[in-house]
Amino acid sequence: ATPTICFQTLLDSKPDVVVFALCGFGLSRAASEISSSWNQKRIDQLSQVCNSRMFVVDGNFLINRSGPRVVESCEVLAEAIHPELQGHFGHFGSSFLTSLSQALQLPESPDLKVRPQAVEDARNVKDDEEIDSPLDDPR
Repeated sequence: ATPTICFQTLLDSKPDVVVFALCGFGLSRAASEISSSWNQKRIDQLSQVCNSRMFVVDGNFLINRSGPRVVESCEVLAEAIHPELQGHFGHFGSSFLTSLSQALQLPESPDLKVRPQAVEDARNVKDDEEIDSPLDDPR
C-alpha cells in the first residue's frame, strides 16, 4: 500500500516543490482528481507555501513505470525541481510535465504520447566530422 499523509502534514512540511504523479493518470485526469479531492482553498494554501511550484507529471507514462522510463522520469523531476532546467530535456509544457494551474485548464483527452525533443546544448554537440561511425573501417 502507498503511504499517505494528511493535508495539514504536507502544509506543515513547507515543501519547496510539490510534484503530483498519480498512478494511472495523465496530466488532465490527474489535475481533475486533485481538484475534486481538494477544494480550491487547499490548493491555494499549498500554492502559497511552495510559491506556486506545483507540478503534475504523467504518472501513468513515467514516474510509476519501471525500465527505460526511469531516465525520463528523472529528467522530468529535474525540470520540476530546478527552474533553470525547465524545458532543457523537452518535458516541461509537454504531455509529460506541466504546472498544476496549466494542467487544470487542459481538456481531458486520450493520451497519445510522443517523446518531446530535448533542448540542444551546444556544449554537447559535435560536428559530423568528429563523430565516429561504428561502421567505419578502422584500417
